[in-house]
Amino acid sequence: MNNDRSSRGVPVGLVTLLVIFAALCLTILSVLSYSTAKYENTLSGKNADSASAYYKADAWCTDAANDIYWVWKQGGDLAAAADKYGGTASLANGEYTVSFARAVDSTRMLRVTIRAGESFEVTGWNTSPESQWSADDSIEVWNPAGDAGQ
Repeated sequence: MNNDRSSRGVPVGLVTLLVIFAALCLTILSVLSYSTAKYENTLSGKNADSASAYYKADAWCTDAANDIYWVWKQGGDLAAAADKYGGTASLANGEYTVSFARAVDSTRMLRVTIRAGESFEVTGWNTSPESQWSADDSIEVWNPAGDAGQ
């Protein structure tokens, strides 16, 4: 009978531990992959909703600008045309400045500014926050100068 240790092969306990370790690693990797995919799906949905809301507001503003252009082209009342879209028109130096805005979502507005005189020109077409940002002063923050700087 040959009791040589080198002829026995790999111990079964070591193989079992390696299989358990590999299964554990693959399980953790699959859970992380699933959570990442779920997050990316949610993020892409929010991005699509945001883009859709912007393009809806953009289409509305484009229609309003086109209507105001045709009123200007026909020599009509630009103040009444601006008022139709909830905007304002002011006359200075023989040129009208027409401004109107449309809500993109609960936090953003699409603001349009048009100059109409001898020519018709869109001078502003941009999004801006719907409300003004204000700093939170309720928490006292460390001041390295102490009270001497106040």
